[in-house]
Amino acid sequence: MGHIQDNAEYAVKKALQKFLGHDNNFFGAFADHLDDGTPVKATVSIDGGDDPPSTLTITVDFTGTGTQHPER
Repeated sequence: MGHIQDNAEYAVKKALQKFLGHDNNFFGAFADHLDDGTPVKATVSIDGGDDPPSTLTITVDFTGTGTQHPER
């Protein structure tokens, strides 16, 4: 199972590598609202590191997103 997980991680990093610019980094931001007006915000930062895709890291930050809605 470990091999399958390692392979999946590598495949995702390889796909994300396509977003890297000439400086070996990527930054993107998204903002929208749910039907009730609740904000949904996300920023995505990808750092290729010294030897992408093996050193690639990604950070997704949801700061500014509204609170979780209660279950119904």
